[in-house]
Amino acid sequence: MSVYGYGRREGLFAEKEQAAVLEAMGAPRRERQEVGAKRERIQFEYQRQQERDQFFQNLQLAPIQGALVGPAAVFGNVVKGAYGVYVIADTGVQAHRAITSGTPSDVVGVALPLVAGMFFHELIGGGEPTPQTS
Repeated sequence: MSVYGYGRREGLFAEKEQAAVLEAMGAPRRERQEVGAKRERIQFEYQRQQERDQFFQNLQLAPIQGALVGPAAVFGNVVKGAYGVYVIADTGVQAHRAITSGTPSDVVGVALPLVAGMFFHELIGGGEPTPQTS
């Protein structure tokens, strides 16, 4: 039994008030739907932003670090210097994130590039060139 039908039989509503009654009864449902749709849009945008941030945060240059700064560096000292500045700045940004959030993934985000860089540097033969024997 509808609210309007009951109210009409009991003399509470006039026939011309049907549209207003139905509008008032549907308002809470429409409001819940609008709030739910807005919440879904916000959640979608948040997840998209998180995925984008995670992509750039995971983009690491460890595989080419040794080639850039090792003894057989192809691009010379200018690239070594620029890359050194980049590594220091990126490590600072990652360290700030780790300190601010305290989450294990951010701590790994600081430690992993450093450890990987040292590993690849040693693997490729970074550091002082070996002396040549004649």
